[in-house]
Amino acid sequence: MIRASGLAKYFGGKRALGPVSVEIARGETRTLRVGASVFASGDRYLQDVESGRAYVFSGPALNSLENAASILAERRVLRDVVDRTASVTVRTPRGERTMEKVEGAGAAPVWTPPGQPGRADAGFGTFMERLQQLAIMRYEPGADRSSLRSLATVEYRNARDNPIGRLELLRSDAEGGLAYFVLSTQTRVPARVYPGSAEPLDQDLAQLF
Repeated sequence: MIRASGLAKYFGGKRALGPVSVEIARGETRTLRVGASVFASGDRYLQDVESGRAYVFSGPALNSLENAASILAERRVLRDVVDRTASVTVRTPRGERTMEKVEGAGAAPVWTPPGQPGRADAGFGTFMERLQQLAIMRYEPGADRSSLRSLATVEYRNARDNPIGRLELLRSDAEGGLAYFVLSTQTRVPARVYPGSAEPLDQDLAQLF
């Protein structure tokens, strides 16, 4: 750790870089000031803005931290929600459906109307399987929400009927072609998804509702 009295020469002038923000558990954000390079080394001086403490930080580790937004971007729309799901409610502009998940022996789960475990709906099962395969291209927190049209909202509930996740599938026709987005408890901001994985869902919704 560097003494406070000597910080200015490490974090001032052209040798310093812009701050790096890191969001950690419970939404807490830490801001780190990147200072000058350590003499005869690829390492750099780093200061925690909140505490005021400064440290020498590994150069390669800092490169990974600065590029973390692209290197560590979460590509899954939802994490473990599907495994803990007992039922879902899908709402669209044309109506809504609540379905229950029935686990099969060594096979993919089937989806049935509430209280009717013998009435598997293959079409709905295909929709849920495709929904789980959605992959994020990139996050777009600045996306114009007014240009996004909601196709469906999916609410996930566990065996105690408690909500455990939510996903909204959206479409934009404003870019000269179809663009699909998701907004979920995982992404928290609009995220563009690959069209090849979203277009079949759009077609499924037309058949299911």
